[in-house]
Amino acid sequence: MRVVSISVNGLRQAIENGFFDWLEGQDADVVCVQDHRVRVRDVEDDPSLVPPDYQAYFIDGENTEDGGVGIYTRHMPKAIIYGFGYGPADQQGRYIQADFDRVSVASVMAPSALEDDQHQAVKNDFMAAFVGFLRKNLGKRRQFIFCCALQTAHHVTDTISRFDKLEVSGFLRHERA
Repeated sequence: MRVVSISVNGLRQAIENGFFDWLEGQDADVVCVQDHRVRVRDVEDDPSLVPPDYQAYFIDGENTEDGGVGIYTRHMPKAIIYGFGYGPADQQGRYIQADFDRVSVASVMAPSALEDDQHQAVKNDFMAAFVGFLRKNLGKRRQFIFCCALQTAHHVTDTISRFDKLEVSGFLRHERA
């Protein structure tokens, strides 16, 4: 099973900029999408938002300007799980999981925290809840693929050089640990 992941920063704009053309060359069975910024009903009602030969499963948040994750798949999943049991993230459309025979594939998007310290606290709470969820699933007899837009650079080399010494969300030491 080939799985690809992309943060589109708005599905409609990504499609206009060639997302589906790019996808055609990926030969992907499952495509995890983050930050789609559309309503689920739009995806259900507008076939131009779904690539040919794929089924779409999306979850949206309260605010369509920020967030929402989805999964396009060529194979019928056994189950779709919306949310991971953390209320704020579930309301904001930050987690969706497709269960197949032996593997579960999830599309995940952490909150952005560039605005202020309050948003950083929200992101920290999300990450703590998500890590707890991951630990809980370690013992399951199932393989997991988590496709995530965590709004964090893992290594300093992943940052724009001007951020490497700044205290900016996504580049904080505790986020990269």
